[in-house]
Amino acid sequence: GELDDDIPIGAPQGDEGPTAERLAMLSGTALFASISRETLAALVRSATVEARPPEQVVFEAGEPALDLFVVVDGRVSMELPGAAPFDLGEGQIFGEGCLLESSRRLSTVRTRTATTLLRIPRAALEARLESEPDLDRVLFELLVRRLLVNLLAT
Repeated sequence: GELDDDIPIGAPQGDEGPTAERLAMLSGTALFASISRETLAALVRSATVEARPPEQVVFEAGEPALDLFVVVDGRVSMELPGAAPFDLGEGQIFGEGCLLESSRRLSTVRTRTATTLLRIPRAALEARLESEPDLDRVLFELLVRRLLVNLLAT
């Protein structure tokens, strides 16, 4: 299917939030570049936009990992036990631990600034895996990259 500029993402009332095109622009830079527009649109429709104030915990280590997040704007800090915290900004993805079955969060993530996040439920990702072979590869690459970053940080 063709992706229109005006497909809104599930957003707080009174705010249409980023469009599917905005998500495509953010994620098109690297990670989701090979994903079909139809799959991207399906993920966008299942996603919600969260406006978060500075210094708010997004999730804590040990919590169940149920969602993947994209930083639409702002900055978050990822805190791993035994490692220096590091920041993620616009277009970057975190929470990929949700891709592992029965996974719990390994890190605590908090906003550093006022931040807009896109929350994509694990169920939405899993639902698209069968029809989008590239999605499996992309998500695997994301897990490998983050594991390497985490290893280097410790």
